[in-house]
Amino acid sequence: YQPVYNDQKSKTDLSTGFFYYNNNLSDSSLVQKRSQDNFKMEHNTFISYTEPWTKKFKTELSYNFSQNHNGTNRQTYDIITGGDILNPAMSNNFDNLRIINRAGAKLIYDVKKYRVTIGTNVRNIMQRNINLTTDERLAYTFNNILPNASFQYRINQGSNFSLQYNSSSQQPDLRQMQPVVDNTDPNRISYGNPDLQPTFSNHANLNYYFYKGVSDINFWSGFNATNTNNQISYATEFDSLGRAVTRPINVDGNYYGSIYMGGGFPAFKRFMKVYINFNSSHSNNVSFVNGVKNVAQNTSYGPGLTLEKDAEKFAVSLEGNYDYNIPKTNLSVSSQQPYYTYKINGSVMVKFPKKFSLTAEGNYVNNGNRTPGYNLNYFILNGAINKSFFKTEDVVVSLMANDILNQNISNERFIEANRIVDTKTQIIRRYFLLRVLWKFNSQKQTPDEDDDY
Repeated sequence: YQPVYNDQKSKTDLSTGFFYYNNNLSDSSLVQKRSQDNFKMEHNTFISYTEPWTKKFKTELSYNFSQNHNGTNRQTYDIITGGDILNPAMSNNFDNLRIINRAGAKLIYDVKKYRVTIGTNVRNIMQRNINLTTDERLAYTFNNILPNASFQYRINQGSNFSLQYNSSSQQPDLRQMQPVVDNTDPNRISYGNPDLQPTFSNHANLNYYFYKGVSDINFWSGFNATNTNNQISYATEFDSLGRAVTRPINVDGNYYGSIYMGGGFPAFKRFMKVYINFNSSHSNNVSFVNGVKNVAQNTSYGPGLTLEKDAEKFAVSLEGNYDYNIPKTNLSVSSQQPYYTYKINGSVMVKFPKKFSLTAEGNYVNNGNRTPGYNLNYFILNGAINKSFFKTEDVVVSLMANDILNQNISNERFIEANRIVDTKTQIIRRYFLLRVLWKFNSQKQTPDEDDDY
């Protein structure tokens, strides 16, 4: 049983100026203030029972109950001369209740090197939405059958192959269903859609790995694929003022797939360990812009290389990763500009007498082919001086310095529908920290077990 309670209150002031060029519209301004109260009370209960029929066959039965009661009360006021006036189009008070009953059964065949499972979950969802402002009531009932299956082949002690399939369904959230105007971004106005339907997704993944202890060679690989029906996407219309007005809708045709592989091996007569990896992904997302279907695709490639050297008194690692993205849409040629990011990370740890140690790490990030002003390159340098106490070294005092060069920043790119969004976010930069760590162990750890260095 797991209870969840959350209560949030927020107040927002919005002040926007509208300036128009090359037309006859007059400049204007919008000044508003908004208060919003959100609460959630959730109860979750899960129980399962396994019945072995023979040494090879067994059945697993499960039941899950979930009750989610939440609400949102948003009040928006237009600030004008003489006082504040409630804006009813942008204000609303909703109360929602969602009850989920899910029962599942799974047949398991497990013998020697093989494990096979096949099962299904039957789920019933009752959802009630009450608009306390207009006293409008909406009630929905959804029933889902969610099959699942898996196959595992334990080739030997250090090698394994597995194949899994499962399905899932997701209901639209309160924000997506509320028919209330949200003008937090005055140039991108959104409102909900009470007619949204649940999504249904199929997931499949394949994994294989092996490790040879004598030669210290390992390899891993995998594949993931997801297809979603009734995916919640967005329909965007541009009004006469150039503002984007968005509304969530259900669409078909969304899918995602990825592959990854890599391995490690000793080099130079076991002087160091080398890891090589590669990953690639492809996504297809459907939306609508001014009533026209838009298909946005993105293909990415990402090779990587890591060098590691571990010794009794020191450890050194150097890692490089490259990520190349090729976006494509059928409505916007400007959204098809490839872009890249490469990162170089290094770390070093050195142990000194008297139980002192020094750690340092540096991370270099380079972004290219983005909007001018967003091709950011920065280097994050962190370091720490550590001192261990007592024979078991279970108390460690560290003086830590984060972002010594004061360059930390968050730089991301999003591609959706017919637009590209580059963002820069100022985050915590240089700071110093004194840390005291107490490990509850009875014996001194070996260097391989100690991850605090």
